[in-house]
Amino acid sequence: MSSASATAWSLVAGAALLTTANALLGSLVSVRMALEGFPRVVSGVVMSAYFAGFILGSLYAFRIITRVGFIRAFAAFAATVGVAATAQALAVAPVPWILLRAIVGFAIAGQLVVAESWLNATADRHSRARVFSFYMIAIYLAFGSGQLVLGWGDPSRETLFLVVTLLLSASILPIVLTRSPAPPAPPTSRLRLGYIYQVAPLGLVGALSAGLAVGAVQSIGPQFARDLGFSAVEISWFMGAFFLSGLLLQWPAGYLSDRTDRRRIVGLMALVTTGIFVAIASTTSLPLLLALAVAGGGTVATLYPLSVAHANDRLRGESVVAISGGLLLTYGFGAIAGPIVATASMTAFGASALFHSAAVPCFALAGFAGWRIARVDRVEQDRFEPVAQTTPAVLEMDPRG
Repeated sequence: MSSASATAWSLVAGAALLTTANALLGSLVSVRMALEGFPRVVSGVVMSAYFAGFILGSLYAFRIITRVGFIRAFAAFAATVGVAATAQALAVAPVPWILLRAIVGFAIAGQLVVAESWLNATADRHSRARVFSFYMIAIYLAFGSGQLVLGWGDPSRETLFLVVTLLLSASILPIVLTRSPAPPAPPTSRLRLGYIYQVAPLGLVGALSAGLAVGAVQSIGPQFARDLGFSAVEISWFMGAFFLSGLLLQWPAGYLSDRTDRRRIVGLMALVTTGIFVAIASTTSLPLLLALAVAGGGTVATLYPLSVAHANDRLRGESVVAISGGLLLTYGFGAIAGPIVATASMTAFGASALFHSAAVPCFALAGFAGWRIARVDRVEQDRFEPVAQTTPAVLEMDPRG
């Protein structure tokens, strides 16, 4: 195995372990708040704090990396998440958890910026597409697998918080032991959101809608399942089914969108997601919910990458990284608002309102896509590439860039 290949494997392994820990911690915090009797809206604010911290980390963590280097920064960020996760187990109260979730979001983003920037520097132009695809698959699988770990322990105890810390500690090892020299930290690059909306409004609306829907389900989905009377194991199955299925339709939807007006596929996926979410909201049977979670997780996961691909079609004179950076920021704004809107809806209308509130932006996106198709002609399209909602650093690996 070449040095570059060994480094790539190490970086992907570290990022995957980190993502597994992060997914487990997110679901664990959501369930624990329900067990502790946190008010619904407070739960939404706690979960939104993570996404706010993540956005800040995506934008500013590279300053820390520049000062201390990649390896020290990664270790420092991992230690920060470990301390914050342990502190959450010791100080179970709304105000500390809001602050701690924001710290976790910032530090997780910092770790991913390290891994993704380094991975991008390791891949040459011949291997970039392969490395990019492999990394996307690993991240989706890790996030879905992290949901399943929730069933390994009792969310009311500290054991699962310790599992999070163990996974974070393990994620450090592949990074710090690599022999490859670390690259310089990259600057973030993004376009003004107003300009993106002016030229490719469907791309911006699609990213925002995806953030609202996915942010709500990712953060509050465990509470929805608990309200239905599911055990911790069953909650982990439900959340795992939803997020593991994110890979299923990426390439089929992309293949179809390359061969027809991409806006039609955006609208179709958004409309199908709306129907599935409404069905989930009215279902209490675990087997049926698992099947619907697979279907809904698969369709909603296509909305963001299809929106990015459409924006790239419209903004051909601009950098792929700058376009995707702006859309990733928009997705983050949606993910911040999603949990708050969902918990407010659940307070007023009950648990089923989670998926009704997540269905609304999807339905709006389907309608907006249809309106754009009727008013604006199709343009020449580039090839589709699946992208995950991580940090702007991963966008440098996009083969289209």
